[in-house]
Amino acid sequence: MTDGKGGEWLLHRHIEGQESIRAEFSPLAVARSIEQTRSPNLIALGFMGATLRLPQDLVIAVAEKRLSRRGNPNPAIRQTIVAGYEQLASTKGWYTWQIDSTGNGQSHLILNGNEAISLGALAAGIRFFCGYPITPASSILETMLAELPKLGGTAIQMEDEMAALAACLGASYAGTKSMAATSGPGFALMSELLNLATIAELPITIIDVQRSGPATGQPTKSEQADLLYALHGSPGDSPRLVMAPATVEEAFHMTLDAVNLAERYQMPVILLSDGSLANRIEAIIEPDWDALPVTDRKRVSAESMPDFERYLSTKTGVSEFAFPGLDDVPYIAGGMEHTASGTPSSSAEGHFVMSAKRAQKVEDLRNAIEANPCWDTFSPGQSIGIVGWGSTHGAIVEAQKRLAKLGVQVGVAHIRHLNPLPEKQLGSWMKSLQRIIVAEENRSGQLAGQIKFLANGKLESLLPIDDFEITPEYLIDAVMKNPYHMQAAVGR
Repeated sequence: MTDGKGGEWLLHRHIEGQESIRAEFSPLAVARSIEQTRSPNLIALGFMGATLRLPQDLVIAVAEKRLSRRGNPNPAIRQTIVAGYEQLASTKGWYTWQIDSTGNGQSHLILNGNEAISLGALAAGIRFFCGYPITPASSILETMLAELPKLGGTAIQMEDEMAALAACLGASYAGTKSMAATSGPGFALMSELLNLATIAELPITIIDVQRSGPATGQPTKSEQADLLYALHGSPGDSPRLVMAPATVEEAFHMTLDAVNLAERYQMPVILLSDGSLANRIEAIIEPDWDALPVTDRKRVSAESMPDFERYLSTKTGVSEFAFPGLDDVPYIAGGMEHTASGTPSSSAEGHFVMSAKRAQKVEDLRNAIEANPCWDTFSPGQSIGIVGWGSTHGAIVEAQKRLAKLGVQVGVAHIRHLNPLPEKQLGSWMKSLQRIIVAEENRSGQLAGQIKFLANGKLESLLPIDDFEITPEYLIDAVMKNPYHMQAAVGR
């Protein structure tokens, strides 16, 4: 424990059947003794490294990588960590642990959500990225600026989010896999260009790392309130695919999937993360890089070049794509409604045909996820089910486990595909339940509003009370119908 001022730590050691031992340690006092009063946290890091018997050089190397500017480590980092290690020997009554390897031979990656998204994008073949610094998405831009050039790609910090997405669409039109990342305010600025990507059928992946809003809101606070905007934030019928990972590991694999789907269906794919997931650090199993599925857009063939129609209606809604300057079949890709050849058209019948073509892509993916569920999970329950999406997954699963110990079996449906929704799977799961609780970190029950037509009046929207955090305790209160929950349970 700490006194809250960076001063004394009260260390308490208790082993069952043995006498408890208390010890005192002051990182601030040690920092003063070596004239490094700004670094008590590094003293504490060294102390804990020694406590866990971690190699001193390893702890120093990690800290220098994290904290050094422009690759030049500050000598004070080593000095303070070494002082923390040395302090352990003079702390009476304390002891150390040995952390053993699991010995399973698997390599792991230690990543936060934003790093996982960046790595997934690179693995999927993203070679053009634009962004503008905005919390909590900025570290995606920073990672791409550092890593993309190493792979022969391009990353640019633009003057704003509109310019960022415009540049990405230009790169996508030229045949390069492209991605942009932002948060709510920047995502709002992208609306018109998102529509352009839809009507011009340009593959583009957009990462929205949600934060508390509206407007500038609270940049460092997490929230799940951009869902409706991601689904419907556009004039006209503007279909797009919307997905949301639940863990850091999923952030990697679902970014890979998002890029693949953008390429496969030649349309915008929005991946909804949030501040909580962006900054959460997890150890994930390193993927088999050679086995990762990578999809490229359907390119015009030599056989179809003589009669090439860029926007030809097909069974899946997907037509062949021509790369300007490489495929000798020029066409117009603009924001005007058009014929199958790309020529601007004011025909009402032609608009109907093109609208149906674009919508068919979503339905084709819906059929695929209904037949072969990939990410969405549906665990059975006796009479009560909890529905969630995004980073609330951990709290929901923990509540499920605790309730099981109390003899209450609760089913969980965690939705990753938000558009298209796996309606058949979700509807079938809901029919077997008497109560359906939708837990999400917003004040308007956004997912609840999207699925209430499947719930047959059995849906309860669990909304935050004191802050925008769904906790296991809050969910348990909801299931048990404790008074704390009843302030927020709203029938939808």
